Amino acid sequence: MAAREYTTNSTNTTTSKSEDSRGEVEIRILIWYKVNQWLVVLFYLLGFLSLGILLLFSYWFPRIKSYFIGHRCFVKDATHVLIRDVDNDWNIVKICSVDLENSDSLVINNSQEEHEHARLVVEQTYQFRYFIFRQSRYIVDELEGEARKQTAYDVGYTCEQIYELAGQDTSQYSKDRAKVYGPNLIDVPVKSYLQLFVEEILNPFYIFQVFSIIIWVLVNYYYYAGAVFLISSISIVLSLYQTRKNMIQLKNMIAFSCKVTVHRGKSVYHNTPSNALYPGDVIEIPRTGLRVPCDCVLISGNAIVNESMLTGESVPVFKTPLLHEAELYSVTANKRQNLFNGTDVIQTRNLPNSKVLAFVIRTGYSTSKGELVRSILYPKPTRLRFYKQSLKFLIFLILLGVIGMLYTLVYQAIRGQEPFEIFLLMSDLFTTAVPPSLPAAMTVGMIYALARLKKHRIYCISPQRINVCGKIKCVCFDKTGTLTEDGLDFWGVVPVGKTFEQPVHNPRKLGITPLITAMSSCHSLTLINNQLVGDSVDINMFKATGWELEEPQDETNRFDLLVPVLVRAPYTDCSYEAGILHQYPFSSELQRMSVVVKCLRDEQPENLMLYSKGSPEMIASLSTPDSIPKDFNEVLALYTNMGLRVLAIGCKELTIPWHKVSRIPRNDMETDLKFLGLFLMQNKLKPITTSVIRELNTADIRVVMITGDNMLTAVNVALECEVIQPRSEVFIISLNDTSLNQGIDSDIIFTPHNPELQQAPMLEGNPLTQLPSTNYCLAISGTTFELIHRHASRYLLIAILLKCVVFARMSPKLKSIIVEELQKLGYVVAMCGDGANDCGALKTADVGVSLSDSEASVASHFTSKIQDVSCIPVVIKEGRTALVTAFSIFKFMALYCVIEFTSVVIMYWWLSNLGDWQYLYIDLIQVFALALVMGYTKPYSRLAYRRPSANLVNSINLISCGVHILLAIGFQISSYILLRTTKWYVPANLVVLVNPFAEPDTANFENSVVFPFSTFQYLIIAFVFSVGPPYRKPFYTNLYFVICFIFLTLISLVFAFLPGHDLNILHQIYTFIQIKYIYSWTFKLGVILFAGVHLCVSLIVEDFIIQTEWFRVFVHFFLCKRRQKNLYKRLLVDLKKGTDVFRDAVLNIG
Repeated sequence: MAAREYTTNSTNTTTSKSEDSRGEVEIRILIWYKVNQWLVVLFYLLGFLSLGILLLFSYWFPRIKSYFIGHRCFVKDATHVLIRDVDNDWNIVKICSVDLENSDSLVINNSQEEHEHARLVVEQTYQFRYFIFRQSRYIVDELEGEARKQTAYDVGYTCEQIYELAGQDTSQYSKDRAKVYGPNLIDVPVKSYLQLFVEEILNPFYIFQVFSIIIWVLVNYYYYAGAVFLISSISIVLSLYQTRKNMIQLKNMIAFSCKVTVHRGKSVYHNTPSNALYPGDVIEIPRTGLRVPCDCVLISGNAIVNESMLTGESVPVFKTPLLHEAELYSVTANKRQNLFNGTDVIQTRNLPNSKVLAFVIRTGYSTSKGELVRSILYPKPTRLRFYKQSLKFLIFLILLGVIGMLYTLVYQAIRGQEPFEIFLLMSDLFTTAVPPSLPAAMTVGMIYALARLKKHRIYCISPQRINVCGKIKCVCFDKTGTLTEDGLDFWGVVPVGKTFEQPVHNPRKLGITPLITAMSSCHSLTLINNQLVGDSVDINMFKATGWELEEPQDETNRFDLLVPVLVRAPYTDCSYEAGILHQYPFSSELQRMSVVVKCLRDEQPENLMLYSKGSPEMIASLSTPDSIPKDFNEVLALYTNMGLRVLAIGCKELTIPWHKVSRIPRNDMETDLKFLGLFLMQNKLKPITTSVIRELNTADIRVVMITGDNMLTAVNVALECEVIQPRSEVFIISLNDTSLNQGIDSDIIFTPHNPELQQAPMLEGNPLTQLPSTNYCLAISGTTFELIHRHASRYLLIAILLKCVVFARMSPKLKSIIVEELQKLGYVVAMCGDGANDCGALKTADVGVSLSDSEASVASHFTSKIQDVSCIPVVIKEGRTALVTAFSIFKFMALYCVIEFTSVVIMYWWLSNLGDWQYLYIDLIQVFALALVMGYTKPYSRLAYRRPSANLVNSINLISCGVHILLAIGFQISSYILLRTTKWYVPANLVVLVNPFAEPDTANFENSVVFPFSTFQYLIIAFVFSVGPPYRKPFYTNLYFVICFIFLTLISLVFAFLPGHDLNILHQIYTFIQIKYIYSWTFKLGVILFAGVHLCVSLIVEDFIIQTEWFRVFVHFFLCKRRQKNLYKRLLVDLKKGTDVFRDAVLNIG
């Protein structure tokens, strides 16, 4: 077998309320590798001989180390793997090996067939080989030459097989499983202070600072070097303390261990620490509840679970046992049977003397909680180009420093300087060109934005996403609980005969009917502290009936059934009780829930009723045709167009024994229903919703609604809150024929939504050519979108994605797919939801905002404790402010480097330099203070129509930086030329020219002009780059900046106009700041005038030329940039030109 290098995808994480569905590739390239210990010794010897330079570069670039210490090999000979991760970083990971006693104990792959294959691998070697990367275990498959992410019973097994496995005796396999799966711990690694210190000090930024400090000491800048060393030391200490504190906090928040009762065959139960649980174990869930220590599935009894820790969903969830069926078990499809790690079981129910049992399917970092923790430890990389381009600009500064070093080398060599002195001068100039404080200055805007967001009760777990918020172009909203109120107000019920009857606003008047019985029993409500707890829809529906709910105590055992939840009619003339024997929980994918109910007055135990409620379309599809009213579509359209939330209710009489109910597949039970009627609720918009949507529309930010609700209800809510803008024509997409034999492009129908146009024609055939050219939008259901996504032409799918604003009846998986597809079109997408069914989309989006009561939800990047969408404009404004601030400070720091570099070059020409205290004042007092307060300016009150640029090297920014660099150099040289024209000027190098062994004096006329004038220049560029509207408030609202600017300006004026040093104190000041007194007041006024002209010219160039719209258009025209940069903008233009042009454009992008 040849050694292989291959690209491998990480296993996709299933999507559910409590799972991370990031889905990005974790391992791009994996290479089998064998380390030679003699080569390792040789490598470290070379590192020692190179004074650590080889070790340093191999630390930064592990791929270098791999060339020295080993070679590629066959998989069976590999001791390590080389991994290139999603960030394109290389990692060297050791392969571990453990000896096993019995290969039958293992479940390490995705199905039983692959399990047999894995067992053969183990039988051949009696060893189990794996490696751990980013806290996930990967199994080494020597037969296939591959590495596979370790799974257990969560993939590839049917529900029946899980019940069979739960009955096996696994005690003999415990030791092997402990080796294979490791302990059931989510142990967040906490590094020691020494480790953190080494990692911090080996950062290229600090390595450069150490080099700079050494150079400054050698050139006698003791005060400056000492100050930088002190500040850097304090920064490192604070950084180490905060980093380790955060690690410990995360570890304490995540770490959990408890005692659990484990069943491993022969009805023997053991009290075992939770960290000794392994997949295949069966654990008991006590009636009083517990915090679940692993991912498991209920196989006996019911449980009420609080999943808010993972999902932000505060309503307890009712969990039921796994069904005995041949369907494949899926964490997603069976989430109502799963107990997820980290969630709290509030209470359980089962037959008297029977235990509530759960089968362990995943442990440790492979659990849903483990995946979420990994998403915190290894966040998804951002798509913002600003960070990459800032490195390019940094390279430009490095090249500028190299040019300065070459200039110094040539000039000083001609002057006859000693080689070591030339090296020091070259290095000193290089440290001037590349500011060591640049990385810290770049984060100022982000830090201020974080603090302001907390004041708005918005919390962030991923600060890197703040700058991404400034580029948001599309915001996807969930509907219920996000745009609309959480609670639903009861509106009425609509019973049926041959047609629908009139709506009844007080259901109690209907008496005891199948419709009312269904409303009182088809729910997942429970009593906690005598309070009804459950979904708001269920609570409103139950309360509307006026019935009572009772949960019998342990001793209650009616008909030897599973202890039922009882519902009782409140009427005095009859006593009617019904017991809820079994539940089929609500599923977003199935769009329904059902219960099996027994009337307790009925003496025939086989006479059971199944009641179902769900979306009207779904219940109608499961009902017998003769029970569906003839006017079903018309009445449904009427109520949904009123903006009401509509649910349908159906029933079915069962003639099977109750104990067989759980063994019959759900799909067989929920068929041939009798349609009973509609249940109507009013879902009101939150007061702030419309104004927020209007603000986003005004700012040209696309707004999309992605909801699980009914299509017509969603469209009407979208019209009400202006997600669909006024005067827009709305077309609903449907399919004429779902046959896929000829493709489905020709089967798509666009139906006008406007209820006034009852006879409006449907657009068929090639509907894109018949739609209006402008001012229209689309709406689509989940079923239709899924078919189009799978089977339609790519150009048609993209056209729908570009124009669709309402996605209705969407499952959690489809929500994530929509976000991903929008990202592929170039949109920077934000998702705002309540943290429940939106978890996958929140993680997939560039910016996820969860509306949750918790201070920080691991389900999203941002968490707002204010339960409305007002957080979205705040996040966008802060993101834009942070992004603009980062640009401003970056340009300020770049100009600062150029100005100081120019000053030093001028001083070098005369064999002099700036003084120690002058460097100290410029770098650590003036520039640092200005950079610190520049970022404090708050966001502008309105969202601008145009987003700020994230392209640091675009034409406008390059022109701005280039022009200001030329102005800075030009005016500084002009001030020096002005000095040369005076009669009293004496060159600084005159003493050195006369006596080559004399030390040049820093206090000279060149220094006395260049230093004060450069301090004015730093103030000028800070003022010019203090960007105000439309993204930030005007600079004068930033009180700290105004005070700092005035104070530093006064100091610069003192440097320029300091009177003669006849007095001893003035002489000490001159000596301290290392400048020479200039007697000519005319010359001083001339220097100030130069600075004033520089300020005026810079302001005119920046504010009245470069940053204007006409100049932007002119530059784009001159550079022939007439094509839109963003893909979605280009496609929208092509879509307006016609179908053929649009199809060709889509084909061209692949």
